[in-house]
Amino acid sequence: MKALNLKDKNHCVPFIAAVASDSKDIVMHLLVSRLSNRNDFGAWFADCPLTIACSNRSLEMLMILIEPGYHTNYDINRALVEIVAKIDISDSQDAEIIQLLIEAGANPFAPLAVEQMSIKYPVNNIRLTQHMHLQRKILPLAVAACCGNIEAVKAMLNSYTLILPSQRMSRRCDPLLRNQPGSYFEALEKQEDDVMNSSLQTALVHCLFELYHEGTQSSGEIALLIYKRGTRLPRNSINWLENSLRVETLTPPPLSTVQTPPISFHISECCCLSELPGVLSESSVEWCKVYPSLNNILPPRNSGSCLHLEEIFYRQHSFEPAEVKLKQRSSLKEDEFHLIAENERITAHKSIVSAKSGKLAAAIRFNESRQDVPDAVHIDLPLVVARMLLSHIYTGSIVFGLKSGELLCHQLFELALLAEEYLCPTLLLECEIRLIKYGRKCICPHCMAHNYANRYSIDTHSFDLITPETALDVIAVAQQLEESAAAQFYHSKQLNNNQNSAAPFHAAKMTAITVILMNFKAVLSSRSFLRQIQSDDMMEEDEMDAVGSENSILLLSMCLEELKYNPFVTPNHQECSVVTDAVKGS
Repeated sequence: MKALNLKDKNHCVPFIAAVASDSKDIVMHLLVSRLSNRNDFGAWFADCPLTIACSNRSLEMLMILIEPGYHTNYDINRALVEIVAKIDISDSQDAEIIQLLIEAGANPFAPLAVEQMSIKYPVNNIRLTQHMHLQRKILPLAVAACCGNIEAVKAMLNSYTLILPSQRMSRRCDPLLRNQPGSYFEALEKQEDDVMNSSLQTALVHCLFELYHEGTQSSGEIALLIYKRGTRLPRNSINWLENSLRVETLTPPPLSTVQTPPISFHISECCCLSELPGVLSESSVEWCKVYPSLNNILPPRNSGSCLHLEEIFYRQHSFEPAEVKLKQRSSLKEDEFHLIAENERITAHKSIVSAKSGKLAAAIRFNESRQDVPDAVHIDLPLVVARMLLSHIYTGSIVFGLKSGELLCHQLFELALLAEEYLCPTLLLECEIRLIKYGRKCICPHCMAHNYANRYSIDTHSFDLITPETALDVIAVAQQLEESAAAQFYHSKQLNNNQNSAAPFHAAKMTAITVILMNFKAVLSSRSFLRQIQSDDMMEEDEMDAVGSENSILLLSMCLEELKYNPFVTPNHQECSVVTDAVKGS
């Protein structure tokens, strides 16, 4: 008895020494000979023989230790972390060991206190060590994600998914719990699901962080694996990832009790808005009131979102739209000209049109420089689009003609490109804020009232138009606008020539990136993404899957790059920087 409790120079009793040396016969003999005489196995297995066996990658030793059923006193989750953190050697038995541990009760989603950990992580995972220092706990799944051990992640997810239903059924059939109501088990199962989802989100943030900093294929594949299981990143996790990317260190995740902040953007206005804010000109004419008096501009009834202007239209003209045909004035007043689209003449004012559109201003100046040219500007646009452009120029809002749903989203894309062509930065801003928040809602001064001055400061929790189906199209339009010559014109029109202002459509682009990272699985099944990987009709199915995975990882990398340099900084960035400085100092 005394000999069995003696410790060697490594402070190991004979049983632990036998496990460490993989002496299966001795371990079996000690187990069999001691079980009939000793009931306190917690002290006997205090050094966690399961962890030692996992460190040795000894599947047979683990089977010996677990087989008799005395593993309840082992630190089985600690053993699971030990095996998934071993990335320096590739061993085909790892998946079997992980499956064996999970069947024995290990939970890859259960947090483990750092004080319980004695394993030494690989040197290249110094960020994981910093994160453990901050959190004082670690998740087996997050360890595998940080280590890029995709086989370990697959084994944990697959094994736990298979064993969970039987574990829940066994709990419901337990004689001690049989009298409990169904709501009791439903509450326990919901709690388990919440812990699992939270752990998957944590692991996803870990491997996205590693994907950006290390650029390893394995990190991207693990992220895709977790996303394809239906994991969605909430706003708090996106903020955590963004802050970690900014300071280049994994920071503490947000507390679950912290309320999710809205997505906030403050988009710089244009100089022309301060001079002609869509309401007043130099002569103090209210352009919103002038607009309804323009001839040949009457929209169909019930066709727009601005009920105020629609009422003015029909009150001024006092007839039904089906019976009306407005008469053209024979002569133009001072400051007026004709805008011609599809051979239809629309009377407009040079001052307000020139202030809002650089292209139309150039055409007006060209006409004024030549005496033989009439005061008319021809534009190659459909008549309804020309009217929509004028409604924006006069009122600061497209007051009719907007569609709904996904059609509205693509219509706003076309209008944004129209704004680029006609050098109309205010229209580009309107398209952007409609995509992010307002949709078809009228944003003219009357409808927005006291909120009109703050229309470019946006706080929102949800997005109706920028969805996983349209997010890639938003990014494509934003990139086209950034690369266009009109981008310089846009910046030159920004208030006070602010050098730190974002590029055109950048707020919409950042919203799209947030949507992609939140629900990447839905993006992978969107028509925009499928068009990219199905461009070659002769491609085999396996080749298409490989191209799809490669494109998916490239898309994630691009989103992470943009997220790091997001000009619209999240509110808790400064707090995060203070914590990170403390970690780096430690």
